[in-house]
Amino acid sequence: MFTLLKVPNEKIRDKMIKSVGERVVSINGYLKRNVTFEELKEALVSGFEEAFKIELVPGEIHEFEEPSSTRLEAEKYATKEWNFKR
Repeated sequence: MFTLLKVPNEKIRDKMIKSVGERVVSINGYLKRNVTFEELKEALVSGFEEAFKIELVPGEIHEFEEPSSTRLEAEKYATKEWNFKR
C-alpha cells in the first residue's frame, strides 16, 4: 500500500511504522465487506453533491480539454515533485 501511495522510505522510517496496517485502511477492511466500484462511485457522487450543494451530471470530455489534460498530467501530476509534496 505504501508503494501505491508513493510514501518515501524515509517517511516510514522517521515515524517508525512497522506495518502498513498501522497507518492505512481499505474501504473493504473498514466496512468489513466488499464494496463494488458502482457503490463507491455512487457514494462519492452523493458525498460531493451533499458537501458542495451541487448536482453532478455525466458529461463528455470536450475536444479542447484533451490537450490540456494530457499536458497537466505530464508536466504536473506525473512529477515526483507534485506527488511527494506535502
